[in-house]
Amino acid sequence: MSAELPGASLTILASRVARPAVVLGDDGDGELVAEPRVMLVAMARCGSCGGRFRLLPADILPHKRYGLAVIASIAAAHVEANKSLRTAAWTTHTGQTPAHSTLHAWTEGLGAFVLGRSFGGLPDAHPYQAVVAAIAVRWSTLATEPPPRPPLIDPLRYRSGARGERLVAIANVLTLARVVLDVATLDVDLDELRGHPPLCSLRQLAIGLGVPAPLAFRTGIRCTPSEHVVASDRESPGLPQLTGDSVCETRSRSPPSASSRLLPSSMPPSIPPSDGT
Repeated sequence: MSAELPGASLTILASRVARPAVVLGDDGDGELVAEPRVMLVAMARCGSCGGRFRLLPADILPHKRYGLAVIASIAAAHVEANKSLRTAAWTTHTGQTPAHSTLHAWTEGLGAFVLGRSFGGLPDAHPYQAVVAAIAVRWSTLATEPPPRPPLIDPLRYRSGARGERLVAIANVLTLARVVLDVATLDVDLDELRGHPPLCSLRQLAIGLGVPAPLAFRTGIRCTPSEHVVASDRESPGLPQLTGDSVCETRSRSPPSASSRLLPSSMPPSIPPSDGT
């Protein structure tokens, strides 16, 4: 039993696989709560290569346990609401919350992806500029209007300039998502995404406009001195010359004061251990 997708070389198979994910749900009182669920995901076969793969919902990203709605809302609390990593990760939603180090990894990967860095996206991800171009073609008024000004990033939220650039990039994409959503809702029905962060709507719009894998960013980025090694010769021009006070520009952390100054010293007992995703 299978079904052909019109206009695509894909065949939806009858088999389904279980896929755990943490998504936003309603607690019955109008509040959003991050709750773990097990979803049944359809399998599809590619007509070109014959390979099988999962057809994930628009809110679920590859290689991530948390849904995009959870990631976007917590990242916005850190970047736009100027909350520390721990405060944003632990208090934005009730339910199952990520570790602050997981939030740091999300913002590193998403920021690098928006900046167009090759190490910020997954292997099959389409560039962020492809999303921007598809939206500009569909709604030409967005291309003529001046870009919105994102909120300023508190310097306490980063140690290095590279980390600051990635946080600014996240603020830019969150601001763009709101502007696009305001224009798109005039002729596109997005009622099913009401209450979710605009970044989820942006990804769904991009998929509908023909961008197959939009916003598929990595959890964290890898750029350490050992990964820069391209030759065994220490004097090789391609090998970084390590000194005692030099650091990799793309490897950075938030300052300690930005992570812990707003919370008590102990982690609340309701916070589960990090799953590293």
